[in-house]
Amino acid sequence: MILVIADWFFGFFTDYQKKKGFKGDYEPVEYVMNHCNEDVLIMGSSVVLNSVKPSVIEESLNVTCYNAGANGQTIIYYHTMLNCILKRYTPKIILLGIRPTEFQDEKILRYNLLVPYYNSGNSEIDSVLESDGKYERFFLKSNLYRYNTIWFRILLYNFISEQDKDDKGFVAHEKPASPPILAKTDPVKYVSENKLIILKDIINTCKSNNIKLYIFTPPTYCIFSSLPMTISSVQQVCEDNDIPYFNDVSDSVFMNHVDWFYDTSHLNKYGAEVYSKILAGRIKHFFPNGQDNN
Repeated sequence: MILVIADWFFGFFTDYQKKKGFKGDYEPVEYVMNHCNEDVLIMGSSVVLNSVKPSVIEESLNVTCYNAGANGQTIIYYHTMLNCILKRYTPKIILLGIRPTEFQDEKILRYNLLVPYYNSGNSEIDSVLESDGKYERFFLKSNLYRYNTIWFRILLYNFISEQDKDDKGFVAHEKPASPPILAKTDPVKYVSENKLIILKDIINTCKSNNIKLYIFTPPTYCIFSSLPMTISSVQQVCEDNDIPYFNDVSDSVFMNHVDWFYDTSHLNKYGAEVYSKILAGRIKHFFPNGQDNN
């Protein structure tokens, strides 16, 4: 009886917090799922969240833009967000950032960020959360279980200040106290076929909704002994589907500017400014007159 009462009380508390609006990571999630209407949406993990400035894209292409990146997420999360968005409106352009390690495992990582939206009318969120274990769909009925991995995050954001954000989702990193040390690594020789299937579904969804899709991999301060299988697989999928793909891993220009990096995987705000201009310039070649009028 104590457990049942505690579970009910915890559910009441989280529902109350949700109505007030969760802070921190949930503010952009709520905006993307229920309110955004920009021409261009940028999707990806923290690597993308810190690398592409919407204001640069807007100025170059004469469009509205929002960075819908999310810390620690994978293509499974981006797929969900796209499907949620399309229930409300259709963006003109999607910029999808893929990490060089994106498909090297089957993990869904921080997808449980979306547990507050479980059983709220989005079957895709429900099915992904339930797929994390044989009896997960039963455990998820419990408020205590469902919020076990995120309640501290929800509570913490009521007492700490958030990262600096502009009004378009982008999160800027300042220069670190000391520059990152060049990383050298051997890529994992594996690619997740399930995640490749999801990528193909994103491509097909964009095509069927007349959304122009551009896929890119931002610069890293890292040297790979061979081309990561994620990158070679994405290149092949994009080539097969006539989708532009910009692979900037170990780009020589950025490798010569350690001062543009926050760490080996993330750009700082100066590097993000440079990379955003490069990315916008490439996309602009597809729209010589600036804005896409389709």
